[in-house]
Formats: sequence, structure tokens, C-alpha cells
Amino acid sequence: MSTCLSLLASSLFFVMTAVLGAAAPLEDPVRDVLVPKGWWTMAAVDSRGRRPFRPDAVFARYLLDPDSPPPSTGQQLMGERGKPASWSFREANEDGRVEAGAAWAYASLEVPEARVMLARLQSASTLFVNGDGFVGDVYRYGWQGVPVVLKPGRNDIYVTGIRGAFQFELIEPEAELIMDAYDRTSPHLVAGSDKAGPLGLLLMNATDRPLKPLIKLAGDGLFLDVDVPLGALQPLEVTKVSLPQPLVEGARVSADVDEVVRVVETVTAGAEEARAHVPLGVVEDGPGRRETFVSRIDGSVQFFGLLPPADLEGEVLKGEPSLVLSLHGAGVDALGQVKSYSRRPGVWIAAPTNRRPFGFDWQDWGRQDAYEVRDHVLADRGVDSRRVQVTGHSMGGHGAWHLAANDTDGFSAVAPSAGWCSFDTYGGRPAGALSSLWQAADAPSRTLDFVDGLVQVPAFVLHGTKDDNVPPSEAEAMIAALTSAGNAPRMHMQQGAGHWWDGDAAPGADCVDWPGIFELFRDHPQVEMSPELNWVAAGPGVDSRHHELEVQQVLTPEEPFRMQARLESPMFRVKTDNVQLMAVHASDRLAGFTLEVDGQRLAEIPSREGAPLWFVRDAQGGWKASDPPVSGEKHAHRMGPFKKAFDRGFIFVIGTAGSEKENAQLLARARYDGQVWWYRGNGRAPLITDEEYLAGERAPGNVILYGNAETNAAWSSLLEEDFPLQVVRGQVKLGDHVWEGDELAAVFVSPRRDDPEGLVGVFADTGAGGTRLGYMLAPFVSGVGYPDYAVFGPDVLTQGDEGVFAAGWWNNHWGLSSPPRHLKAGR
Repeated sequence: MSTCLSLLASSLFFVMTAVLGAAAPLEDPVRDVLVPKGWWTMAAVDSRGRRPFRPDAVFARYLLDPDSPPPSTGQQLMGERGKPASWSFREANEDGRVEAGAAWAYASLEVPEARVMLARLQSASTLFVNGDGFVGDVYRYGWQGVPVVLKPGRNDIYVTGIRGAFQFELIEPEAELIMDAYDRTSPHLVAGSDKAGPLGLLLMNATDRPLKPLIKLAGDGLFLDVDVPLGALQPLEVTKVSLPQPLVEGARVSADVDEVVRVVETVTAGAEEARAHVPLGVVEDGPGRRETFVSRIDGSVQFFGLLPPADLEGEVLKGEPSLVLSLHGAGVDALGQVKSYSRRPGVWIAAPTNRRPFGFDWQDWGRQDAYEVRDHVLADRGVDSRRVQVTGHSMGGHGAWHLAANDTDGFSAVAPSAGWCSFDTYGGRPAGALSSLWQAADAPSRTLDFVDGLVQVPAFVLHGTKDDNVPPSEAEAMIAALTSAGNAPRMHMQQGAGHWWDGDAAPGADCVDWPGIFELFRDHPQVEMSPELNWVAAGPGVDSRHHELEVQQVLTPEEPFRMQARLESPMFRVKTDNVQLMAVHASDRLAGFTLEVDGQRLAEIPSREGAPLWFVRDAQGGWKASDPPVSGEKHAHRMGPFKKAFDRGFIFVIGTAGSEKENAQLLARARYDGQVWWYRGNGRAPLITDEEYLAGERAPGNVILYGNAETNAAWSSLLEEDFPLQVVRGQVKLGDHVWEGDELAAVFVSPRRDDPEGLVGVFADTGAGGTRLGYMLAPFVSGVGYPDYAVFGPDVLTQGDEGVFAAGWWNNHWGLSSPPRHLKAGR
């Protein structure tokens, strides 16, 4: 334990010692805890909400330049709300709780020497320590904090994203490398099984230097030994590690034990060994349980709740099985969700996590998580991909609409309970000069835009008439929209019921296990092939295949595309809207039919063994035979918008070719984004320096790049020299348009030069000020969309959208569309 703390009695913080729980016994569990007692707080002068660029007068004044003088009592600021607010002093409770009711809070700490501490911030999303950003525990999961560095002398601490009263303390770490302190992703072991799902453990580097650990998962009579070498953990990095759990050949999990304890150790040069004891519960095959898998999005371990069919006997299931995806509400654990149901013959019920209890509102990576769980269960349990239904409650009810609307041939039926339609009907999104542009980049969330396709999916709507969380008007609006489109859903409005309710209608919780829902699922057990198809999709990157139709490119990326098709023997007639490159796949029902697209007869459709027929729209608006898209063109798996880059096992590549200040800012920014991704998405985003990337094997996948062509040495290896957006110190160039200054920034997506299928997502800057602007972005917030590119400056902190210089989409050849969707003159 560090000494000299008695010298700090005059500083505005409490000094305490505490005995804190840890994953493994400690020889000396008594650790220092520092709690600031004096805080200056300020009420909101700017609005928040789901938007990509929002004004923030506090950040502009004090944090854009981290060396700015700190706040003082009575100092006023004016923001977009047009009403000034002043800093006022508040004193924290002894446990660090601040009854703030504020948007921002500031405190300072003085310490005699540099030290690493764990910053534990609850009920607030973001922490800045000496200008560097760190994630807070806004949802109060009860986690024990993230490592930060305190410097000798005064340390400036800012807190924002506050929800009510917040709590803050600094805790001395128990070790330099912290493993499994909290946030474990583990499976249940099934009695009698010869396999176990992977294990995900938290790992934190609580030092100001890189560490390179080897993770050792000890074997025993049940499990094999596993060694997992890791790349360098950057200073203060927080990550999740994925550990396989292979069983000894011939071994099976015993039914005579309640749990099995795994022992995990780290071996790290220059750091003490860390050890964790990880209990894995053992369950019978029938009840609900946790299963885990490795996500293709980022290589992290994710889990889902699984409830087997009632008639499952060992590996034998009577009849043809089906799968019900059940999506939980905000803050609900996936295992609790699946246990709200009763077991039914022939029905597997799987509850994905949305990546966290709050996650992504089942959008973006929440939607992808549901698809991954679907695909995992289909492959592992032998369920026909046509026999999948989706339901959910509250946020999960919205998720049910969202998944079905964006994949209308992926589900045979949909049944939301207490579900809301979209962000634009439930809560709303802030208006702005470019709000239509940002929302076009988040097009999948606009459920009502896809009703013409969604109407083909049989639906059941369940809602309580006294729901004070999600008003019944949300259900009524969807019922009206579907009815107007030609297919009224089944429905039940439970009189007098609130948001979550139960009764005697079902063995499980009535508001999710409702008999009418499962009657619909029994009546529509699998996706049917209609002679009429009506396909509406946000873009090929969201949904590129619908029965026999495929779309890989569109004319206008900011608009949905539509395809209507009808079988009228001997013709298969297709009408298109906003489609550039399409294909028709052979099937038994289309064999021998003549294909007609937009009134133009194109070809005879071959038998099932034939290759797809590809067609591209020509300059005159007609259609001609074509080849599939090539690697230099956009296609469904290699296109924008910007958030699509966070996929395919992405890594963060940090620039180190700049000055000491530039490099430090880039590391801090990437580390912060990695922490937000971990906190919101239970994810892993390895931080790699440009030198490490260039010296390594350069595995295929996506890359997130931080810096510019001069500060990140990997820039030229990842981006084409003639790419239309280039950034260097002091300058951003978009085609012929140039903007200059050292506080400019850009976000954009590009094809990865050294991987024919890869993408690069770029957080570019013209200097340290531009790097810091990135703290105000919201790439991991659902309902926030960024198009293929956006160029902006510090004026976004005072003017919002008016501070954006240019934004839009690349064309299908990754070139600059003319003109850009939004453009302001360069300076």
C-alpha cells in the first residue's frame, strides 16, 4: 500500500482503506480508496439525445484543450438551450455519492506521486482524468472500475452522462494485471455432455506500460490444459479474453456435482502472476441454461439463454423442431428471460443477450447478436432455418419488430409484447439541420418504412392497456399500419395490465408466454414461399437476399430499395426501385420461367443446379447481363455506412508516428472507444500500435484506424493512395475540397487495401484537438447513424450539425459521389 497519503489532509478528498472482494484470495486485501469530497456541478446547457454530433459547451471550454483552467464557483456557460448555467459547489457523501442532478461535475485531487488507481464511477457514462476519457458504470452493474493514471500534484476529474446521483471513488488495484475481477461470460455445463462452451474473462492492465501475458487455463480429469498467448496489452487497457474449454477425450460432465471450478493463471514478463478461480455451474439437460459461443463480430465470448423442448429425451426429439428467439427488455438478463417461458414440445427457446442487458436496443450489433444466436442454435440443434419465430418484451418487443422488418423471409411469425415501434415514435430523436442524413444512415431502425414487406410476416401483438412504460399507442400504431397495408395482425390488449404482468393463462409469465402467441407460431411453423414477393430493405448491407432475389448494389445508398415479384406462368415478373446490381437464384418453382425485370425480358431461369443470373442497370436505365460484384466495388459484406466497419474480428490500430502528445492522445482515444465497446457490447477490441500491425501477420478482417497519414504508419498500407478522403496534419482533403486547421476530424469507411474483403473504419484528425473531438462521437449508441463519411470541426461543439463540413456516401466504386450529400465551403 502506498504511503505519504497523510500529507494530503488539506486536499478535497477522503482517504480510506477498505477490504475489497476479488476473484482470488489476496495476501493483503487492504487497499487505499480515495474519494473526492468537493465537486463543482453544472446543470445541462446543451441537449443530448441520439444524434452523431451534438453541442457541448463544457467540453468545448474545458476539455477540447485539456490544459484549460478548471471551473470555479459562479462561472457561467451558455449552450444550445439558450439559458445560462453556473458551476455550484457540492460535497460528496463519505462513500463518494454526489446528489448532483447535473449534466457535468468537476473535482480535483492532489497526490504526491504518480500512481495507477481503479476509477469506479457509477450512474454516469463518462469520466475524464487529466483530459483522458474512461468509461463509467452508467447502468450500475456494480463493477469495480477501470485503471487510470494519477500524476503528481493536481489531477482534474470531469464526470458527464450523469443519471441522477453519481458515485465516484479511486481504488488501489490489487495487482498490475487484473483478471476476472468481475464481468465474466461463462456457460453452464450440462450433466452427461462431452463438450463445454468457451469462457470469456475480463483482463485489465493496471500499469502505465505495455504487458504481454500468457493465459493458462489449467486442465484436470475433465478438461484439457489450454494456453492462450496474447498480444501486448496497452497501458490501462481493458479487454475480454476468449478461452476455449476442450474436454479430455471420452470425458463427460458428472451429474454428481453442482459446479466445476476452473483455475486460470497469467504469466507475464515483468509483472506478478494473476490467478482466478472460475466456477461453472452444472445443470441437467432440461431446465433453462446459459450457452456460450465466440462471436464473429469481434472474437468475444457471448452467451444466450436456452430452454430445450419438453419432449427432448437425450439427443432424440420427436417431430420436426422449431426455434423461437425471445428478446429481453432493457436491463433484463437473458437467462431470466428464457426462464419466463414454459417448455413446449418441439420448441427450442433461445434468448440472446443484445450483447448486454441494455446493449443496443436490438439494433446494430444487438440485431447481429440475435442472428448469431439463431445461426448457432440452427447448426447445433439441427433446426430447419425456415422454422424460426421471433418474439420479445418491451425493448425486446421493439427488437422483434426490428428483426422481422429487416429480414422478412427469416422468420415465419413475429409476436412483440409491450413493444415500441422505433426511436422516432418512442422517445424521439433530436431535430437538426442534417437529421435526415443521419437517420438515413440508421435506416434499419425506421420500422414503419418497411411495413410493406413486414406485412407478409404473420404477427401477434400483445400489450397491457395500463402500460405506463411503453404506451399502448405504440401497439395501436403498428396494428393500424399493418392493417392498412393489407394484413391485420392477431392481437390481445390485456385490460388493466401494466408493463410486466402475469396471471393464470400460461404456465410461464403471461406477458411473454401468452398462449395466443404460440398458437400463431403453431399455425405458421415455417416461412412460406408466396407467389407474390414484396421486399423492402434498408440496403444490401442489412438484407441482401430474399427468397430467390438478391441485391448487391443500389443507386442511392440513403434510400431503401424495393423489389416486387409475381409468378404469372410462364413469367417471373420483377419490379425494382433503387436497385443497381441484382441476381435471381434458381429454384424448383422458377425452373423454366422467363425472367422479366421492369418490363424487360432478360432470360430463361435455369434449374436449381444453375448459377444465379446477374444483371446490372445500364446508363439508360435498362438491364443487361453482368457478373457478381468484384472486390473493388461495394457489395453486401463490404460497404458502409461507417458503423459496418465494426465487424469481422476488428482491431484498433493506433498511430505512434506522431509527436509524444499526438501519440498519447491517439492511445487515449482508442482506449476509450475500446472501453465503451466492452461496456456496451461485452466486446473485445484489441489495441494494436501501427508498428505492431506492420510487423505482424496482418490477419484478414476489419481495422479501425486512429490518426492520419503522418501520425499512423499503417495508413498507406490500409488505404489506397488515391482514396477520395485524405487527412494529414493541418488538412483534410475530400476530392477537390480542402479544409485546414489542427482541430479538424473525419470519420469514414474505406475498403482495406491489404484484404480483398476487409473494411477500414477511420477516426482521422489533423492534430491533437481533432483527436479529442472524437470523444463527442457516439458510434456505439443505437439510433445514431453515420454515413460513409463525415468531415467536421470544433464548431460541432457549439453549433451541432452546422459544424459538419461534408458528409455523404461513396459510390459503388468507392469514389466520391457528385455532389456530396452535404458540403460546406473549405477554408
